[in-house]
Amino acid sequence: MIVEFANDHDYSSTVKPSATDDIENNGDKNWKKYTPNMLKRKKSAALCVNTTDTSQGVINKKISQWAEAKTKLEESRMEGVLEEQKVKLKHTEEEHKLNLEIKKTKSEFELECMKEEHKLKMEILKLQKDMLLKNVKQ
Repeated sequence: MIVEFANDHDYSSTVKPSATDDIENNGDKNWKKYTPNMLKRKKSAALCVNTTDTSQGVINKKISQWAEAKTKLEESRMEGVLEEQKVKLKHTEEEHKLNLEIKKTKSEFELECMKEEHKLKMEILKLQKDMLLKNVKQ
């Protein structure tokens, strides 16, 4: 008997009758007078092997799955890095705005203090002038 694998790429076997079975089952042929053509058999169909189920196919499949998972991981990591950069940039901008506001408030306060100081100095000078004039008149 010859065993061949079926064409649908699974490994369930189908059985074909052998040449001896043909001879025994074919009683209608007269084998006392045979020709060479009667002895010939058709060539067997090629053995079909599912190449994706070979070890190399499994390895290639696993490698492609691994590469796909690694790509997804890298994409999610990049998204995280980009999000982190956006948050850092926003924080830096807010910090800069607050620093500008603090500096502006500080400079306005210093200007007001200088104006007040000048006003007081002028008042002191005026009082000193008045006192000197009074002393001179006396």
